[in-house]
Formats: sequence, C-alpha cells, structure tokens
Amino acid sequence: MIDQILKDAIEHPHIFLWCGTPDETKINKWIPPNGVQVPLDLRKLWIATGGGEMFESETLLSPFAVNPEYDINARNEFYWTSGVDKTLLVFHCGTWISAIRDSAPHFVSFKEDEMENKLQFESVSAWYSQTLRREYANRYGLKD
Repeated sequence: MIDQILKDAIEHPHIFLWCGTPDETKINKWIPPNGVQVPLDLRKLWIATGGGEMFESETLLSPFAVNPEYDINARNEFYWTSGVDKTLLVFHCGTWISAIRDSAPHFVSFKEDEMENKLQFESVSAWYSQTLRREYANRYGLKD
C-alpha cells in the first residue's frame, strides 16, 4: 500500500523529513472534524511517518502533529474558510492540494486556485505514484 513512499524515503532520507512515529492507537481512534472516513492506507502512512516534508516543498499533514505547520486540523480549518468543500479533508499541500473524501475514488488532488477535484485516485500508493513521484522522480533520482 505505502511501500513505494517508504522505500523512497529510506533510499533518499534527505528529501523525506518525517515528524516521527505517533501513537498508533491515537491515530486509529482519531476522527476528523468533518467526519470523513480516513482510508486505512493513509492511517498507515501517518503511523509510519507522522507526516512531514517531502521533496522540499510538499507537506504531508497529520493528526497530533507537534508543529502547527503539519497539523491537519488547523490547516483544514484554513482551507474550509478559503472555499475548499467541507466534505474534503486535506492531507497534503504543496504544488497542489490533496484530500480524502467519503465517496470513491477516495483521494483527490487539485490546484489551490481551482478548488475542484481534478485528479482522483483509489489509494495512497496511486496518489503518490501519479502525483508527487511522477513530478519529482527524475529531479531527485528516484529509481523504479
């Protein structure tokens, strides 16, 4: 599910700066403020990493983040007041915004100025490989 992200992070630790492993029980019990169901693979990614920075400009938000920059709750309050649909829970921001929703496909990405679900994905792995990895693989020398 999240193997490629973790493999890339092990092979290139200088471009994946994780916040650290949070309490798994807290992550599994956490309910987003808008009530959206968090897919299991995203929970596993949070448990493995705690959120953080990828590729110098991409932020993986997470519940229980110590640093407010990575706090999924605060960031979503900002996005919701800025016009992002409240049925979405933003979990990534950077070159574009990525969010989860209850309807399938559960993962969506869009440009901040467009506020529409342009790209849709079935899993964290599909989201990562078709967005961030596709954008940054050559620049950072990621292997297939």
